[in-house]
Amino acid sequence: LSQSPWQARVARTADLLWESLAPAAELDAVREVRVLGAIGVCELREPVRDMAAVQDAFVQRGVWLRPFGKLLYSMPPFNCPDLEDDDVR
Repeated sequence: LSQSPWQARVARTADLLWESLAPAAELDAVREVRVLGAIGVCELREPVRDMAAVQDAFVQRGVWLRPFGKLLYSMPPFNCPDLEDDDVR
């Protein structure tokens, strides 16, 4: 870890998360979008009712979002040197 450019990767991932998640803030179901480092969160107005079904639907579309109550977490693997912009979007 000390030999890798992880800080630059986290910063780039944060930028991509903001760019990708910001439009969701305009949706009626979304209360707030926030990013901290390589973690992006969409806070919904109502809790996710069937978390397993929602997560499965995302995975089937090639998206890894972790539902937790009213929150949808995105945590791309910033430690992968070949992470592409489209992997985050």
